[in-house]
Amino acid sequence: MIIRTILCVCALRIDAVAIGKLFQETRALRGAAGIDGAIISDGERVAHLLVGVRDAVDAVVLQLRSDARMAEPMLLAMQDIETDHRPWPLAGWKAGWATPDVLDTMTEVAKSQSDGRLPDTLRALLGRCDLL
Repeated sequence: MIIRTILCVCALRIDAVAIGKLFQETRALRGAAGIDGAIISDGERVAHLLVGVRDAVDAVVLQLRSDARMAEPMLLAMQDIETDHRPWPLAGWKAGWATPDVLDTMTEVAKSQSDGRLPDTLRALLGRCDLL
């Protein structure tokens, strides 16, 4: 079984009131699909960090691309491994807020990593945003 981890950022086409509903939907849908990860917003953009079986993660990416609430999805990093026995630092599903500079930094770090791996980006994400 291939475990896929992706990080992508989308511009939001919704107001701040609707973001809370998006967080609730995300937790329910991703949890039902067996995907761990996080959704983080700065109010204008949303970052999705998804970890799960490759086919389930790919299905979520397709949903993101067709979701009218989001625009310009940009895949920043993707990593596939055969089996991941390490404990996932975001076990379950998290949602939270970040200041715009956090998402800017995360995007820059991910783009600068030529191998497409996530460790530096994940540290920036975990260390600088408020996850619930």
